Amino acid sequence: MTEYSPLKRRQPGLGWKALRSGVYEHSSGVRVHMLGLARYPAGNTKSGNCWPESARLGRAIDEQGGNRKRGLMVWAL
Repeated sequence: MTEYSPLKRRQPGLGWKALRSGVYEHSSGVRVHMLGLARYPAGNTKSGNCWPESARLGRAIDEQGGNRKRGLMVWAL
């Protein structure tokens, strides 16, 4: 996972596809739900609703101009 850098704006990039309403999957196997959940190929999950992940997620959303979907994608990767 890359850390926040104020000099470089991260982007979700290519490889994302919509699975269901509010669920997106990256070609690497990472899945993101719009409620703030990420599931990784190893089976572990991460919630963006608890501290300190909520701060990281908030920063990623701000970095994407307030777009929650793109912010979640950047945060999960």
